[in-house]
Formats: sequence, C-alpha cells, structure tokens
Amino acid sequence: MRRVALLVPMLFLLLVTGPPALARAVKTPVTFTETIVSEGPPVREWFSGETYHFRGVVELTTVSGDLEGSITAVLNGDINLRTGTGSVSGPFTLVTSDVTWTGTFRGDPSGSGTFIAQGNDGSKIHGSFVPTGPNTLEDEAVILSPKG
Repeated sequence: MRRVALLVPMLFLLLVTGPPALARAVKTPVTFTETIVSEGPPVREWFSGETYHFRGVVELTTVSGDLEGSITAVLNGDINLRTGTGSVSGPFTLVTSDVTWTGTFRGDPSGSGTFIAQGNDGSKIHGSFVPTGPNTLEDEAVILSPKG
C-alpha cells in the first residue's frame, strides 16, 4: 500500500509535466569543394556488350570550404558506352582534423551523386555532390551530431 501511495503522486507529476524531452541531433549544414588530386588505374576492368565495367579505382581529393581535409574513395562502375548511362559507387573515407567519416557514395557517370557516412565521434554526414569542373565537385551536406 505504501508503494501505491508513493507511485500515484509520481505518476501525477509525470502526467502534469510531460515526459522527459527527447534529445535531438544537432543539424549543421556544410558546403565544400573536392579537388581531385589523383586517380589510380582500375584493379579490374572488362566489357560486356556496350557496357564498360571497372572496379577498384582509388581517387584522392582535397576538401576545402566548411570542411578541410581529404577524401579517399574507391570507385566501382558500370557504364553503357552507347547511352552514357550507368552508375558509379563505392566506399569512401573523409578525414578532417576533428573527425573521420567512413561511408558509401552512389552516383552517375556525369559525376553527380549522394553519400552517407558515420563519424568516429558519433556524428553522421549525408549529402550530395555535383561536378563544377573537370577535376572539382561541389558538395552540400548535413552533419548530424548526437545531443544528449
């Protein structure tokens, strides 16, 4: 009976004040430019009909803007040489002085696409990229930092 007597006022207090606020992630928009420094040869490549397949092209880029650092990406693609359609995807690592994000990207042969990655500090980054020149990409992203 004593437990019920203590529980009732506690439930009443919870109902009056509401449940504890849920922690929400802090969203930080960022833009940055990727400049391609080097691109290695494919580890494997072949043709099937009009489609060119390649695997394991290592691309290194410098990053400048709201984020400063570098990206190492491994490009794997399948491109129809007649139509120019297809896809390029693979893993990447974005390294800044504060955080290292590891994730995946997916794009088209034009150089446009999207990415998502997990940071070693618990954050996540997701965004998109578009080519702005022969060796540059412009990225827009949101960093989701845990709060709590």
